[in-house]
Amino acid sequence: MHIHQRQDYVFLNKDEVKYQIKTYSLYKGMHTIKYLIGASIGGILTYVSKVYRGRASDKEIFRQSGLVEMVEPHVDAFMNDKGFLTADICEESGISIMRPPFLREKKQLSSQEAKLTRNIARARVHVEKIIQRIKTFKLVHYGRIPWTMVNQVDNMMIIVCGLANLGRPVLSNDKF
Repeated sequence: MHIHQRQDYVFLNKDEVKYQIKTYSLYKGMHTIKYLIGASIGGILTYVSKVYRGRASDKEIFRQSGLVEMVEPHVDAFMNDKGFLTADICEESGISIMRPPFLREKKQLSSQEAKLTRNIARARVHVEKIIQRIKTFKLVHYGRIPWTMVNQVDNMMIIVCGLANLGRPVLSNDKF
């Protein structure tokens, strides 16, 4: 099972219109870049996408990532946040999506739904730990990347994710 999370990083403002148009995120209200990472439920980074400009939608990034083609239909599953709208893409390809159940009009989750929620939360903890490890590399110092480095961001992300995998396991030894 892979768990996918998108992160935004902020670019240093620049007066060149061509950069501003491509990187400005209406949602964030600033210039951003995005990337998609995949991690195993054990907290090992298994995928890092190329970097996308802030105007790219999560759905488009997911579609272009090729992740759906990398997994086995009716066997593998993706786990992502409820705001990550990829269900239709996954459904077309026979890929399951794992998300915590919602109460909607119910007052309480069933025991099966509560157990599923606990299991998903346990898995997400490890992914959040690996995301925090990526952030410790301070790829974006003070929320900014100099425009002279923009063309190197893909390589920088691959290196940071590789180094994050080389760190101490995010799971304690008793989990193995």
